Amino acid sequence: MLEGNDGGATVSLDGGKSWSTEHNQPTGQFYHVNLDNEFPFHIYCAQQDEGSFEGPSAFHGGGIPLSAWHSVATGESTFVVPQPNDPNITYGSNYFSIFAKYDLKTHQFQSVSPWPLYRSGGSSDQDKYRFGWTHPILFSPVNPHQLLISAQYVFRSDDYGINWTRISPDLTRNEKSQEQPSGGPVDLDQSGAEVYPEVSSLAVSPLDGNIIWAGSDDGLVHVTIDGGKNWQ
Repeated sequence: MLEGNDGGATVSLDGGKSWSTEHNQPTGQFYHVNLDNEFPFHIYCAQQDEGSFEGPSAFHGGGIPLSAWHSVATGESTFVVPQPNDPNITYGSNYFSIFAKYDLKTHQFQSVSPWPLYRSGGSSDQDKYRFGWTHPILFSPVNPHQLLISAQYVFRSDDYGINWTRISPDLTRNEKSQEQPSGGPVDLDQSGAEVYPEVSSLAVSPLDGNIIWAGSDDGLVHVTIDGGKNWQ
């Protein structure tokens, strides 16, 4: 008997009395991949239903064993971002407004969300900030202390997530008809993947940290050339 689920597949050879683990075949689905500047460089990724991990691109002995991979921050669908001056510290999101930094040395998680109120099951029009299933997380390539994330707004932190500044207006169309409860009529389907619309793509110029592009998942692209004071 074979059973498939979000994390992979399990196998029973005795009619269901016992089952294998999900780690019996390479079925990992990665949402995003990030790299650091270590040598050899390490790979950071979030895997469907399994959480987030990092591992080396090379390992002594030739192969890269499963034991070389480690859990990082934090969910299954996030961008995983290593801190530029310390790759042992990673930043990652989870459902809705969950956003955390994780220290691999101390195994400590710390919430760094600009809005830590968790609203499971709510529709988009009920949320102050529409953090989608995979919202952007990145450090500026010009300023390694500057962390950026986005909901329908763009946020900037200059102290690794302790304090946040909103540096944009709503950069989506904000059509209220598209922000209502989804699913039904028996049960609503609002597990976090339905949060819409949001800024789903964010990039900073490697030549000028004041130039930031933002793309929304309802079809708008904005740019600022003064660090967020004005957007076009």
